[in-house]
Amino acid sequence: MKRKILLSLAGVLLALVVGVFCVDNSVYANMVSRKIRAQALQAGTQLTIDSPSLSWIGFNAQSMRGFPRGVPIIFDIQEVKTWIPLSSLASFSPKFFLTGKFLSGMLTGHAELKDKPSQLEINLKDAHVNEHPQLLGLGITSGLLSLLVTSQDGQTATVTLSLEELNKPSKTRLPQTLTNTPLPITVPPILNFNLDTITTLQQGQVTIESLTSRSSLGELTLKGTLSKPDPQQRPEINVSGRLVLTEQGTTHISPLLALLSGGQVTSEHKTVDFTARGRSSQPRWTFSGQ
Repeated sequence: MKRKILLSLAGVLLALVVGVFCVDNSVYANMVSRKIRAQALQAGTQLTIDSPSLSWIGFNAQSMRGFPRGVPIIFDIQEVKTWIPLSSLASFSPKFFLTGKFLSGMLTGHAELKDKPSQLEINLKDAHVNEHPQLLGLGITSGLLSLLVTSQDGQTATVTLSLEELNKPSKTRLPQTLTNTPLPITVPPILNFNLDTITTLQQGQVTIESLTSRSSLGELTLKGTLSKPDPQQRPEINVSGRLVLTEQGTTHISPLLALLSGGQVTSEHKTVDFTARGRSSQPRWTFSGQ
């Protein structure tokens, strides 16, 4: 298996060398770009690549924009650079490196190829979420996003995410097409929103190991799983959490909790424990107010 990997990488290296020295750079870069877009499409993401170019054992682009299937958000990565160090080929542990910028945050990544599936690490630091047109359209004026994705075997991944000082000072409405609900959802102003979460991804199941958030509306803790045992069915959800409301949170969130709980939760309850189980499209909620 390792011999096949090295032979494949040697073929890529030879192709790059030929492309850099024997073929017009733009022609060969566009050929590589088409191959990358085809692979991304097979993985469920439509990809556009602007100004592709070749470097020594590497591929660069002014930007890459991804449109993942089923995700209503565009991912635009700027100043993309990828390369394979010669030293990693010589040590029989080939590695692939990536750098770029996403929403003015620094994006880095690397993967190590062995006999078994790849080791992987992707790191995003201090992305400005208010620079994303779709999030800005929702009224978000500030916020820093950091993300770390690690995998030791290519099958199980751990995702650590933090969001700092997100602010949405005005009220906004989310359309039914975005929320998959019968009526639009009105989101109240949210100030000083901070979020930390650790999630594990494995074989079609998302496990929320921990999630905590604090904002002007209150504090939220949550854990649980989201799984999709049948590709033809909607995901199954199994989560539990606690919500501690501020005065502002009581004003804006208590009416929704009263509706979901059938009147079991009222504005008198500042602390609410809840669970949600079943199909994600129609989960069964339970509430207990204190």
